[in-house]
Formats: sequence, structure tokens, C-alpha cells
Amino acid sequence: MFEIEKHRPFYRFLAVLIGLAAAATVSASDWPQVLGPGRDGVYRGSLATTWPAAGPRQIWSREVGSGFAGPAVSNGKVLIYHRRGDHNLVEALAAETGKPLWSFEHPTSYKDQLGFDDGPRATPTIADGQVFTWSSMGKLHALDFETGEMLWTVDAHQRYGADQGTFGAASAPLYDDGRLIVAVGGREGAGIIAFDAESGAVLWQTSDDAASYAAPIRTELRGRKRLLVWTSKQLYDLDPSTGSAAASFAWRARTNAVTPLVVGDRIFLSANYGKGAVVLDASQGDLTPVWSSNDVLSNHYAISVHRQGHLYGFHGMALSRTSAGVSLRCVDLDSGQVVWEWEETGAGAVILAEDQLLVLRDDGELVLAPASPQRFQPTARAAILEAPVRALPALAHGRLYARDPKRLVALVLSADATD
Repeated sequence: MFEIEKHRPFYRFLAVLIGLAAAATVSASDWPQVLGPGRDGVYRGSLATTWPAAGPRQIWSREVGSGFAGPAVSNGKVLIYHRRGDHNLVEALAAETGKPLWSFEHPTSYKDQLGFDDGPRATPTIADGQVFTWSSMGKLHALDFETGEMLWTVDAHQRYGADQGTFGAASAPLYDDGRLIVAVGGREGAGIIAFDAESGAVLWQTSDDAASYAAPIRTELRGRKRLLVWTSKQLYDLDPSTGSAAASFAWRARTNAVTPLVVGDRIFLSANYGKGAVVLDASQGDLTPVWSSNDVLSNHYAISVHRQGHLYGFHGMALSRTSAGVSLRCVDLDSGQVVWEWEETGAGAVILAEDQLLVLRDDGELVLAPASPQRFQPTARAAILEAPVRALPALAHGRLYARDPKRLVALVLSADATD
């Protein structure tokens, strides 16, 4: 059954006041959701260009349970969503020390169909004094950011008849101006739903498509605020207030897992499993292909980043525990030409910090290099985690927060770690 649970109206009122205060003080260097503030893998701060011989200084480490959900960081707290036994846990930790501040748990019986991992996949979303989590079984929770108190919950998969899918629900919810946008994948027009962030009530819904694993994004196209949601079948360009579609583009792979990347009025989509990448021109209202190829930059699960007309990301499928055969590439955005390829690496995640690329390989090695179309020349390298590393990391206030299947670490990557 559908259920929205509210806990004590006074706490909701208090959470709103706290949320308003927090919103006024959120730093641009926070990392409050998957892929950072803009969901584009870009860090709005600078990093040291060299590290100590032993690698970046670790300021704390903490054991974690199963899951591929990465950390989110805001207002001095690190939020991590993971599984222990038959419960999923949301834990808030002090960003500087790793000290536990609060925790929330809910039961789960999720089983990965391929036996990879039974934990949650979607990174928590922090916004307006709240924390939003999306479990592998399609349960949506809204928590108070300061206390962990549950404010409301919706069992969206049960309510809307969504299929679990091969890897469970994994598309991180998007907060947008009081709305929570979730790729539910439900039936009868419940593929994409906008919930009221304060109450969980439905504001609008659209699409009959099953969900993909790609997170929705908020952006601007043609000078207007838009939502981009890539389902299992197509990319939608939506009006955030109504859910009406201005355009759509069919680009379907067996697994769509990479969040769309917007550069001006161009959109980069990338998938593996034989589909490949496409750049779309959205300047005229429709979505027109500029180029497409399966041999240029086929991202498996991690987004490519953009700097000065070039894309930097991983090409190839992460099949093994350390993804042999996957390469890091630089690609010209306009032409689709491969500029350079670094074959030493397996799969991983890329963050852009000013003119630096921070690469976390899936074997646990962290690599720093200039973001240059000339070549990939690492200036610092260090083993920081154990393979396989699949969760996307967070970079906030000069500190990297990253996890492997058993451990979450916090490392200093800037001179003062405050930015």
C-alpha cells in the first residue's frame, strides 16, 4: 500500500526553519549530492598539485556496510547510505573527524539478481534542511538533516508497480525548488514523479518508461530552466514545474547508468553495452545529433567531465574486479575525435577541479593530473582503497571522501583543506 508518514508537525516546522538557515550558509565547496553541486563532476575549489611521498594525508577512516552509494557532504556533515544485515542505514558523520552524529535505519530484503552487492546504490541528496534517500527496492525517505528524524516516506515501487530491474533502483533523487524529482519507473504514467519535498505528495508525473540508473539533472537550455531525465528508453527535456516535455530523444542501451552532461546547449549522453555516446544540439528546441559513436567514449557507470571543449572520461566496460581493457580518454566535444588515450588504467571516476583531473581508479588508486588535451601526465599517485571501488566519491572543502566495499576514508587534498 501507498503510505506517507509524517512525524510530529512541530518537527516539520522546526526542520523548515533549520533548512532555511542551512540554505543561507551552504558553501559552494560542499558536495551535497551525486556528482557534486551541479551533478557534473566539477569541484568549485582548488587542489594541491603534489602530495606527500606516502600519499594524501588520511584524517579518518570508518568501516561501512555494503552498497554502491557514494557519500554526500554539506554543512560539516558527511552522509553515507549503506547496508548492514537486513537494514539500510543512513549515517551522518562529522566531516572533520568522522564522529557519528546521528543514524537512521529501515529494513530491506533486496537481493542483487547477479550477486554483486545487496546494498543501496543511490547517493543521498541533501537540500533545504533535508536528506533524501532512494533504496534499491524503490523506497523514498525524507529525513531531517540536523537530527535524522524521518519526516515522510513513500514506497514508490509498490505504489506505482515499478519493476526492480537488474540492479535495483539507483537513480539519485533530484531536489529542485521544493520538488523532489525521482525516476520511479512506475506504470500508467508514473515513470517520472515530482514529489513535494516537504510532504511527499505528488505534484506531477509523466512517462511510462522504466527507470534507468542515470540521475536526473537540473540545467538551462535555450535560456530556460529545464530538467533532463534519461529513462531506460529515452532522454526527456522537461518543464520542472509541470513535467511537460519539450523534446525527447531515443537512446537506449541495455543499461543507461551515466548522468547526462550539459555544455551550453549541447548534451552528452554515453552508455555501454554496444550503444556508445552521442552529442545532441538542443539550441533549436528539438534534440538533434551532432555526432554519435560506440568507439569514442562509451561510459559504463561514471560520468565524463568537460573542460574547454574537451571531454575526459572512461571508455569501455568494467566487467572484472579491476576492469582490464578500459581506458581513460580525452575527446573533442564538437567532433568526437579521440585526442589521447591512457591505457594504463582500468575503470573509475573522474572529478574536475579547476585545471586538474582527479581520477579514482576502481583498483583503489588515486591519480592527479593536469586536464590537458596534450596528454595525460600524472603528477601524483597513491593507493587509498581496496578493489573494487564502484561508489562515486565526494570532494568538499579540500577533502576527498571515498569508499570501497568495507571502508570510508577522508583525505586532505588541498593545502588548507578549507577552500
